Amino acid sequence: MLSRYLADIDQPGPGALALSGPWCDLSPTSTARPSMTKNYGTDYIPWLGKLSSRSASRHYSMKAKNGPYIAPAKASVEEWKYLAQGQKVYIHAGQMELLIDEIRITAKGMQNAGVDLTVVEVSNGGQCQCGSWR
Repeated sequence: MLSRYLADIDQPGPGALALSGPWCDLSPTSTARPSMTKNYGTDYIPWLGKLSSRSASRHYSMKAKNGPYIAPAKASVEEWKYLAQGQKVYIHAGQMELLIDEIRITAKGMQNAGVDLTVVEVSNGGQCQCGSWR
């Protein structure tokens, strides 16, 4: 949110972003993704389901909940272009997280916009599935 806000007000942003298991979608439809059900018993934050998503976003309008600030997983390629101008992004996530589907969607959007992106996914056994999305 902060990096997008700084870009929106024409201020310099950070040179890089490091995101660990980012929550990328607080919109009402975020809980419908398969990983929210499939990984319910394996994520270390089991309470992150429907109630916490509703609670975290209850003070925002429907438009805001579906916008790039609250739901970057829904951001368009154009809305990621501000990061494609020199900032590097590193995302670290576990394959068994509730949020892995939205993290992958967000990373794909960044990749499609030309962001200098590295994504590291750790499997259930702790094996690192490292790879660059460049």
